[in-house]
Parts: sequence; C-alpha cells; structure tokens
Amino acid sequence: MKKEKIIEFKMLLKSEIRKTYLSLSYEILNGYGILTDEGIGSVSIVYSTTSYLKEVIGKNQDEAKSLNHKWNASEWEGYFDTENLQAMNAMLFENLLLIDSDKFVKTKLLLIEMMLEALVELKEEKLFSDRDESFILRFGMLGYDAIDDEIMWISKINNKKNSSEFIEYRQLSNDKNYCIDNNTVEKTMSSLNK
Repeated sequence: MKKEKIIEFKMLLKSEIRKTYLSLSYEILNGYGILTDEGIGSVSIVYSTTSYLKEVIGKNQDEAKSLNHKWNASEWEGYFDTENLQAMNAMLFENLLLIDSDKFVKTKLLLIEMMLEALVELKEEKLFSDRDESFILRFGMLGYDAIDDEIMWISKINNKKNSSEFIEYRQLSNDKNYCIDNNTVEKTMSSLNK
C-alpha cells in the first residue's frame, strides 16, 4: 500500500471514528477504540459502556479479571460494521495479497502509526472531551504479544492514570515467563510526566 493510500486510509478511519462515536453520544461509555489483527488485514471500531462493564464484572471479580474486562477490547460490548469500514477492510486485505514480506513489515508499521495518529488527532480535536477521566481509548491487535509496544500505544492515547492502570493490567495478565521491560515502563511513565 503506497503512503498516499495509507494517508487516505487514516482520513477515512478518522471520519468513521468520529461518526460512530457521535452516534453513541447518548451512551455512558467507558471505552472506545480500534481493534485490528496482527496482520492488519482488517480493522474494527469497538466500544464498551459503563453499564456493560459493571454487568460483566459482577460483584465477585478479582482485580485481574476486572481489569481484563475493562482493557480487553476483544471482549467489549460492541463494534461497528459500516459500509466505509467494509471498504477499508477490503483495502487492507488487498494490501496483504499484494506486498512481499519486506514491504509488509514497513507497511504494517505505517498502518499502526496512522491508526494511532487518528486517535491522537481526534483526542487533540476534543472529540472525546465529553467523557470523564476514567474513559479509555484503546488500540489493540488480536494475536499480538509485544506488551512493551502495547504500553507505548496506550500511553500515546490515554492520560497518565489510565496508562498506569493499563500497565498494571498487563503485569497482572501477562505470561509468568514474560517480564515487562522496566526500561519501557520507566520511559513511558517519564514521558507521561512531561
């Protein structure tokens, strides 16, 4: 996928995020974001309401399970399947078929960057300013296990409190054989303090 197409993709994604978010203005949301797969072959816009979160957490959930329900976007309440998202997914799938493995890695990184930029720009444009500080933005990739990358992504699009909570969630939910790189956590936290 050429850079111009990726920029076009970002603009379409921003438009769809704005439109779908505004369609839920009557809902009390606790989370909103983008969910994709490790191969970036599709993209979904996902959301979760506060009432849904309370319902799935219930009364007797421990902290790890509660944080999982809050941060695991693949378990959130709903997603959008608009015509524009279907067209964008066709672009992504076509891209997967056309590029060789060397170009794929570069294109994948560019697409991730553009998806994050879309959320950052919409946040800077105050799209999400009608929510309280516990509202989270999420960018996630199904099947992707690079926790340090996830921490950096979440820290780009959330406030310090929510970013710290995400780090706690990943520390509680990660594989016991994997240790989150403390340098990444320290760098992330210091960048949040600026």
